[in-house]
Amino acid sequence: MLCILFIDKSLAEQTGFKIAGYDTYQHGRKVLAFLQNPEENEVAGYKLKDYLLIGNSHDYSSSFWIGNTSVMLRCANQFTKRNQQFSVSHTINSQERIDKLLHSFDAYLQQNKLLYEDFERFLNAPIELDTIDEAIAEVMNIRLQETAGHLHARQPSVSTRKKNLYQQASASIHRECFDLGKNVWGLFNGFTHFTTHVKKAKEKTFGNALGSMADLNERAYRYCQSIAHLN
Repeated sequence: MLCILFIDKSLAEQTGFKIAGYDTYQHGRKVLAFLQNPEENEVAGYKLKDYLLIGNSHDYSSSFWIGNTSVMLRCANQFTKRNQQFSVSHTINSQERIDKLLHSFDAYLQQNKLLYEDFERFLNAPIELDTIDEAIAEVMNIRLQETAGHLHARQPSVSTRKKNLYQQASASIHRECFDLGKNVWGLFNGFTHFTTHVKKAKEKTFGNALGSMADLNERAYRYCQSIAHLN
C-alpha cells in the first residue's frame, strides 16, 4: 500500500490530477488508486467524471497497471476500461516505476479519447427493442429461448436465478433507453446501471474495476462496439 501511495502522489504532483481515493480487492491483496481528471466530459449533454486508475497487487499476481474509470453524474453508472497493453514490473525500483507510469499517462489520455469517441458512436447507433434480448443473451450467457419468449411460461429448464437476472437486466436497459434514447448508448448504460446499482457481487470496487462486474461490463462494451460496427 505504501508503494502505491508514493507512486500516485508523485503522479498527482506531475499530472495535476487530484487523488480521489483508494480501494482494495481480495482482502487487500489488490490495491487501487483513483486520480480524478480535472476535465469533465459529456455525452448528449450528460456529464461524466473520469479517473486515472492505478492498480497494484501485493501477492505479485499482477504488475502495476493503469485504466480509465468513467462515472455518469446523472445516475452514477460506473465503468472501468483497463489498459491491457501497459503494465510495470515489481522488479524495477520506485523511480523507474514512476517514470514508466508517467509515460503511461499519454496512454491514459489516448484511451480516454478513444473511449469517448466510442460513446459518441453508441449515441448515434439506433437499436430495435429485440436487440435487448439478444444483448442479454450474448453478454450474460442467457440464451434467447430462456428469456423473453419463455420467461413467463412454466419452463422447468429455466432457473429462477436466470429469470431474475434477465428481468433485472432488462429493467435496467429499458430504463436507460427511455432516458438516453433507443440507441447503443442507452443499451450500454443499461448494463452499467445493472452492474452498479442492481447486481450483487461478493466483492465490489469503485468503478467496477475488478471482478465479475468488471468482466460483465467489458463484455457489454465489446458487444456494443460490435453492433455499432466499431470492431
